[in-house]
Amino acid sequence: PDESDWSRLESCESAHAYLEAARTGVLSAWAEGLNAEDGIHRLEASIRRSWRGYLRSVASWSPESWREAIEWCGCLPDVPTAAHVAAAEEPPEWLAPEQGAGAETPGSLDEWREGWRARMPSPDSEARAGLAALEAAVDAWSAANRDPEQASVSRSASLHERLEHRVTTVFRRHALGPAAVFAHLLLTALDVQRFRGGLARRQALSGRGVVGAAA
Repeated sequence: PDESDWSRLESCESAHAYLEAARTGVLSAWAEGLNAEDGIHRLEASIRRSWRGYLRSVASWSPESWREAIEWCGCLPDVPTAAHVAAAEEPPEWLAPEQGAGAETPGSLDEWREGWRARMPSPDSEARAGLAALEAAVDAWSAANRDPEQASVSRSASLHERLEHRVTTVFRRHALGPAAVFAHLLLTALDVQRFRGGLARRQALSGRGVVGAAA
C-alpha cells in the first residue's frame, strides 16, 4: 500500500468503516474474515492466523532449504506474549486459548533469532551479506525505538520510514537470494503491523479493546 491507501484508511473513524475500506483496497487479504463486532484479541488472533497462512504460501514457492526458516517467522508475533506469560504466575485473563503461544515459541527476540539462524541453510558470501544488512537495519530500528526520552509519534513514523527504505534497498540489491524473501516478509509485516495498529485504536475507542492487555 502507498500513502494514499493509508490516508483512505486513516480517514475512517470507526473500526467497521476501517475494515470496509481495507476490503476494497490492497489490504483486502488481511481484512478478510475480520468482524468489527469482535474484540481486539479475537481480531488479532485472526490476523496472526492469516500471517502464518501467508508464510506457508511464500514457503511453497521458495527453495525447499529456506522453508523452515520462513515458517519460523510464524511464531514471531507470539514472542511478546510468551515473554509476558513466562513472567506471570498464571496466564492473564485477557489471554484467550487460541492466542496462547505454542510450546515452540521462544521467550525473547534474541532466542527467536537464534532459532531463525539455525533453520537457515549455510549461506554463501552474497547471501550472508544480504542477511547481515537486513539484520543491521532491524537492529538499528530497534535500538532507536528503545530511547524513551526521544519517543514521539513523529519520530516513530520517521524511524518506520527509514527502516522501510533500508529493507527495500536490501530487497533490490539481493533480489535473487534469501535476503530478498525475508526483506519482502519484513515489509509485509510492517504493513500488517500498521493495519493492526489502526484497527486496534478504533476498537479501543469503541470500547471493544481490553484494559490490561499486553501491547
